[in-house]
Amino acid sequence: MNFFKKIVLSLGLSAVAVTAFANQKITIGATETPHGVILDFIKPQLAKQGIDLKVKIYPDFDRPNVDLNAKKLDASYIVFRPYLAQFNREHKANLVPIVPVHIEPLILYSSKVKNLTEVPYGAMVVIPDDAVNAGRALLLLHKANLITLKPEVNHYDSLTDRLPTVRDIMSNPKNLKIKELEAVKLSGIIRITEFIVLNGNFFLEEKLDQAGVLYVERGLDGKKMWAEYLVTRPEEANNPAIQKVAQALNSKATKDFIIKTFKGEISPAF
Repeated sequence: MNFFKKIVLSLGLSAVAVTAFANQKITIGATETPHGVILDFIKPQLAKQGIDLKVKIYPDFDRPNVDLNAKKLDASYIVFRPYLAQFNREHKANLVPIVPVHIEPLILYSSKVKNLTEVPYGAMVVIPDDAVNAGRALLLLHKANLITLKPEVNHYDSLTDRLPTVRDIMSNPKNLKIKELEAVKLSGIIRITEFIVLNGNFFLEEKLDQAGVLYVERGLDGKKMWAEYLVTRPEEANNPAIQKVAQALNSKATKDFIIKTFKGEISPAF
């Protein structure tokens, strides 16, 4: 093969390699906001590195990780570590957290009253029905002095701690009627129920009035227990493309974007 042909062949192979890299697609499951909004922000940055980021929006927390475990997604960005640990136990999965991105508050919201002191005797409070978010909701009600939990479950400091259930309520001075409901159904009743405990993403998606916020548990415990993570399968944890997504999610530009866009409604976790 003469020199000219070698050069042409070399250039052709290089072009193929660049094209293949430029077309590298990563699909991540997320909720519409804030997860999807943040992922959309990093798309241009990743495109410059040859990564075509696709965001698949889900209405619930479980399905993205079901699809990730079934290899229908490359990663998810939707849950915090306690929820992920529960998911792995229930589904016999081994999904792994890569980097924390943001922390969403848990909010006690009411369309009826404007102050905790106005919570009436016998009021119904709707909380998520999954074990992790229900436990966090009960911890919120405990911190808001609306109920008292047993001492062994009135805190959550590590993944080995047990989250409370309604059976762990020691005292309920206002005789609150606590109703558990599937998280995906919460958004449909926010404006027609007296009191509801909901995740920050539902508050953002529904564009709720701040005046209805009675109590906020911000999850800023210094341990990032409630930080929302980029998650993938173990064999993909060191995938260069996944690592580039992680770096983009933990960049200063992304931190500034979270602070500017969400104005304190969520917090950067890095």
